Amino acid sequence: MGAPANESMVITDVPLTDKEFDALRTLIYDQAGICLRETKMALLKGRLTKRLRHYKYESFAQYYEHLTHKDPQGTELQEMINAITTNKTSFFRESHHFECLREQVLTPARQAAAQGKRSSLRIWSAGCSTGEEAYTIAITIAETLERLTTWDVKILATDIDTGVLEKGRQGIYPRDSVSDVPKAMLHKYFLSGKGKSSHLVQVKPALRNLVRFARLNLMEPWPFRGKFDAIFCRNVIIYFDRDSQRHVLEGFARYLKPNGRFFAGHSENLFWMGDFFHPVGHTVYVVGGQRGAEHV
Repeated sequence: MGAPANESMVITDVPLTDKEFDALRTLIYDQAGICLRETKMALLKGRLTKRLRHYKYESFAQYYEHLTHKDPQGTELQEMINAITTNKTSFFRESHHFECLREQVLTPARQAAAQGKRSSLRIWSAGCSTGEEAYTIAITIAETLERLTTWDVKILATDIDTGVLEKGRQGIYPRDSVSDVPKAMLHKYFLSGKGKSSHLVQVKPALRNLVRFARLNLMEPWPFRGKFDAIFCRNVIIYFDRDSQRHVLEGFARYLKPNGRFFAGHSENLFWMGDFFHPVGHTVYVVGGQRGAEHV
């Protein structure tokens, strides 16, 4: 393997040829399902230049050789995926989704529990990034359910980027990132940093304990035994081509409970997947009837 560069080393601009770009984007597609079109050439170059600098490589061909022949454990492959993934999220982003979660999933579950049915919830935040979505789900649950300690609640938060998962586990965020969290909830569910950390907040342990963060590549087999009451996968499949989108969406349909809810991103629609999903709100779907079940 190439030796890591020292901190003072500076690499001049390294060109990315069409051939190198095609090789790298094919590798990325095969490994992660991310589809990089020709217009993303500059983006890929910018994101991976730091990795070339790390190994003192003078061309992207050398880096590709490293990925394909000198990385048997996939360590650098993961670093590359971390570098190219886009992570944009926030607390209560697309707030209507959490209102729908409360009204269409949590309230019926609470009513069913009051009638003696099992008090359990399973929710998946796929492509969770640094965890704001998963913790917003947790807050919504805590605000909606009575006697939360009597419930069996598990929120699974997954992402292909190992760096953002670690940030999610810590649950530490800049104070300005919680500006959309109502003040009463901020006091109830977050700890304020002191001294040099006064610009930070941390999700309280009781809320963090509801969420489990784990790496998951949506292109690989999913290790689940049960099904979910709700699945959030917002602004993730836009990075996939149509074949990969269908593969992933069919998987989501397979792992949703009957009458479970699927939450897509604001720029995504599933109308072309009408044999599986039926809309019940703005970018909110259920698995559509018997016809969809036959295809799963």
